[in-house]
Amino acid sequence: MRIKEINWLDIGGEEAVLKVVSDTDCLVCFSCPCSCDVGDVLGEPLECLDTDNIILCETKDNIIEKMEGEFKYKLRGGLLYTSPSPRDRTR
Repeated sequence: MRIKEINWLDIGGEEAVLKVVSDTDCLVCFSCPCSCDVGDVLGEPLECLDTDNIILCETKDNIIEKMEGEFKYKLRGGLLYTSPSPRDRTR
């Protein structure tokens, strides 16, 4: 996936809304700190915040489905990390 568009909310605070696209999918996400440029290819997975309705399925397809609301999507893809993040361990 690559960054198609950047809408800066606060340049000094490095906060932006990104439009991220692939050949078949498109999503809009918040980024902070944002050090990306238009055309950059994402090398790392996106981190999802405030998630719900997470289920394990056998399907191997990656799917992005836009729902009602600015940052609401139904995502299907592979799970990369199953342990708590380092940030959770310090709480």
